Amino acid sequence: MQKTILKETFREVRRSLGRFLAILILILLGVTFFVGFNAMGPDLSASATRYFAQSHFHNYRILSTIGFDNDDVQAIRSLKETENAQAFYTLDAIETYGGQSGVAHVMSLPESVDTLTVVRGRLPQSADECVVDEQKNGTTPRIGQTVTLTSGTDDDLSQKLHQTAFRVVGVVNSPSYLARDRGTSKIGNGKVSGLLFVQSGVFSLPAYTEVDVTAKGMNGLSVFSTPYYQKAAELGHALEKLAPVRTQVRHDELVNDANAQLADQQNAYDTQKAQADQALADAQAQIDGVQSRLDAAQVQLTQAEKQADAQMSATQAQIDSASDQLAEKTAAYQQGLVAYDQQAAAAQPKIDQAEQGLSALAANLQTVQAQQQALQAALSSGQADGSLSASEAQQMNVQLAALQQNMDALTQQQSAAQASLNTQQQQLAAAKSQLDETKRQLDASSAQLANQQAAFASAQKQSQDTFAQKQKELDAQKTTLEQSRQSFAAQQADTDQKLNDVAAQIADAKQRIADIEMPQWSVLSRDKNAGYTNLKSTLDRNNGISSILPILFFSIAALVCLTSMTRMVEERRTQIGTLKALGYGNGSILSQYLFYAGAASALGSAAGIVLGLCLLPRMLFHAYMSMFTMPVMDILAQPGIAAAAAGIALSLILFATAITCMGELRAVPSALLRPEAPKAGKRILLERIPFIWEHLSFSRKVTVRNLFRYKKRFWMTVLGVACCCAMLVSGFGLYDSISTQVSAREFGGILKYSLTVQMKDDASASQIADVAGALQKTSGVASLTENTQKTVTAKNGAASQQCSLMVPQQPAKFSDYIALRSVPGGWVNRAALSA
Repeated sequence: MQKTILKETFREVRRSLGRFLAILILILLGVTFFVGFNAMGPDLSASATRYFAQSHFHNYRILSTIGFDNDDVQAIRSLKETENAQAFYTLDAIETYGGQSGVAHVMSLPESVDTLTVVRGRLPQSADECVVDEQKNGTTPRIGQTVTLTSGTDDDLSQKLHQTAFRVVGVVNSPSYLARDRGTSKIGNGKVSGLLFVQSGVFSLPAYTEVDVTAKGMNGLSVFSTPYYQKAAELGHALEKLAPVRTQVRHDELVNDANAQLADQQNAYDTQKAQADQALADAQAQIDGVQSRLDAAQVQLTQAEKQADAQMSATQAQIDSASDQLAEKTAAYQQGLVAYDQQAAAAQPKIDQAEQGLSALAANLQTVQAQQQALQAALSSGQADGSLSASEAQQMNVQLAALQQNMDALTQQQSAAQASLNTQQQQLAAAKSQLDETKRQLDASSAQLANQQAAFASAQKQSQDTFAQKQKELDAQKTTLEQSRQSFAAQQADTDQKLNDVAAQIADAKQRIADIEMPQWSVLSRDKNAGYTNLKSTLDRNNGISSILPILFFSIAALVCLTSMTRMVEERRTQIGTLKALGYGNGSILSQYLFYAGAASALGSAAGIVLGLCLLPRMLFHAYMSMFTMPVMDILAQPGIAAAAAGIALSLILFATAITCMGELRAVPSALLRPEAPKAGKRILLERIPFIWEHLSFSRKVTVRNLFRYKKRFWMTVLGVACCCAMLVSGFGLYDSISTQVSAREFGGILKYSLTVQMKDDASASQIADVAGALQKTSGVASLTENTQKTVTAKNGAASQQCSLMVPQQPAKFSDYIALRSVPGGWVNRAALSA
C-alpha cells in the first residue's frame, strides 16, 4: 500500500472513529461469544478431565443385590483393565444438627478412588469425626458441630454403625456428586439433603454396598471423547464377564454358608428337642412320682383317720360305759344315802334315849358316889373320932358295900348302855364312812371320767386338727402338683410351640435357601452418574449455543459492516474517482477500505479472543458451578478456535467490504466524479390500491417508494433488526420460560398443593386421622388428602430408574392436588386412576 493511501486510511479512521469502533465492537462481541462458547466446552472438558484424574473418579460403579466381600474386590482388581478398585460402605440415615434435620447419605471415606477434595478443615482422623459435602444453600453442618444419626425407621442404627454421633471436622467435594442433587432415599422426606463421610471402621455391615473401579490407560484422554469411551468400554466388558463368575461364587458361598448355618440350626434344634423331650419326660416322671406319693399319703391318711375314728369310738364307748357305771354307783350311793338317812333317823331316838339313860345312870351313879363318899367320909370320921359304934360302923360298911354294889351295877349299866350307844353310833359312823367313801370314790370316778372326757375331747380335737392339717398339707401338695401339672402342660405347649417355630424357621430357611436367586451385579458407567450426565448435557447445550449465538453476532457484524462500508464508499465516491483519475489502481484503492475494515476486525478479533478465552469461560463456569461442584476451571490456549474466529471475522468483513467497493471500482473515473444518478422510479403495488395509497401522506409515499427503490438497504435493515430481535426475544424468552412459565406450570398447573406433611412409616391409622383432623382445624388449610408415597426402582431390562410411587387414598380428588398430563408417546389412564 502506498504511503499516501495509508495516511488517508488513518485520517479516515480518525474522521469516522464511531463507525470504526462500531465495527470493532461488533467484531469483538462476535469473536468473544464465538471463542468463549467454543472454548468453554474444551475448557470445561479439560477441567473435568483434570479433576476426575486428580480425584480418581470411578469409571464404573458396581452394585450388587447382596453386597461385596474382599474376594469380589480382589477379583475386580485382578482384571488387566482395572487400575484400581475400592469398596465402600453406604447407608441412609436421618442427621440432626443445630436444630435441623434431614436425610444424609453416609459413606465410608474413599482412599484410592473418588478421593475427596477438602474445601475447609481436614479429613477425619478418628472414629468420632466426619466430613460433610459442600452445599451452596448453606444447609451443610458447620465445622465443630455434632451430627447425630438415627435410622429413620424402627431399626436400631447401632446394629449398622458402631457410633452414631460425629463431630464435623471438614467440608469436602466428591467427584461422585458433581450435581447439587444428592439423590433420593426411602426414609425421611425421600430426598437426600447431604453427604457424610466417616471412617470405614465405623460401619458394622456384613458386606460392602458398592465398588468403584477406575480403568487403566485413561491418562490424557478427555472424559467425553470417543477414545475415553472405547477404553472405558473395555473395562465394562471385562466387568460384565466377571460378574456371572463372581455372582456364581457368591451364590455358592451364600448357599453353603446358609446350609452350614441350617445344619448348625438343625443340630441345635435336634439337641434342644432331645433335651426338651428328656426334660419333659423327667418332669412328667417327677410329677407322676409326686402323684403316687400323694395318693399313698392320702390312703395312709384315710386309714389312719379310720383307725383314729375306731380308737375314738372305742374310747368313747369305754367312757360311756364308765359314765353308766358311775351313774349306777351314784344311784346306789343315793339309795344308800337315803337308807343311811332313814337308818340315822330311826336310830336317833334310840340314841337319844340311850344318851338320856346314860345321863340318868351317870346322875344316879354320881348320887350313889356322893352318898358313898359321904358315907365313907362319915365312916372314916366316925372311926377316927370313935364316935361310931362297931355296929354303926358295920352298918355303914354294909351300906357302903351296898352302895358299891349299886355303883358297880350302875357302872355296868352305864358301860352296857354306853357300849350299846357306841355300837349304834359306830354303825351309823361306819355307814356314814362307807357312804363318804362311796361319795369320794364317786367324786374321784366323776373327776376321772371328766378328765377322761376332756382328754378324749382334746385328743379327738387334736386328732381332728392333726388330720385336718395333714389333709390341708396334702391338699396344698395336690394344688402344687396341679399347678406343676399345669405349668408342665404350659411349658410343654410352649416348648412344643418353640420347637414348632424353630422347625418352621428351619423349613422356611430351607425354602429360602432353595429360593436364593443368583446375585446380580449392576455395572454402572459414568453415564449413570447424575452429575456426570448433567455435566455432559451442559457441555452439549453449550456446544449448541456456541453454534448459534456467534452466527447471529457475526451476521449482525457482517450486515453492519456491509451497511457502514457501503455508506462509506458512497460518501467517498468522488475521492475514489479522483484517485482513479490520478492513476491509482483498483487494488490500491480497495486496499484502503480493506485495511480500514480489516484493522477494525483485527483489533476486535484480538480483544474478542482475549475476552473469549479468559473472561467468558470463567463467567460461564461460575454460572455452571451453581449446579455443579468442581474446584477450579482450567483456561486452555485455543489457537485453533482463536484462528477460526479471527479468520471468520476477517473473512466476513473483508468480503463485505470488497463486495461493496467492487461495484464502485468498476465505474470509470468520470462517472465517479459525477454524483450518482438516482435510481429510476416505478409504480409499486400499493399505488394500484387507491384506497390505501390515497390516504398516505407525501412523506410516507416517498418512504414506501424508497423501500422498493433501495432493496439492499431495506433487507439489510430487516435482517439486522430481525437478528437483534431474535437475540432479545431468545434471552427474555428463556428467562421467562424458566422463571415464569416453567414454575407457573409446574407449581400452578401440575403441582397444585401448597404443603406436604409426612408421617412415619409406623404411624397408625388413628395417629394419621388425628393429624388430619388437626390440619383440617388449622386456619389457612382449605383441603387435604391422604397419599401413600414410596421411592421405588422401575426396571426395563437392563435399564432402571428411581421414581416415586403414589397411591392416593381418594383417587377422585387426586387431580385437585396433582394434575397428571400425558406426554408425547405416553398416556394417562384417568378412568383407572379415579376407579
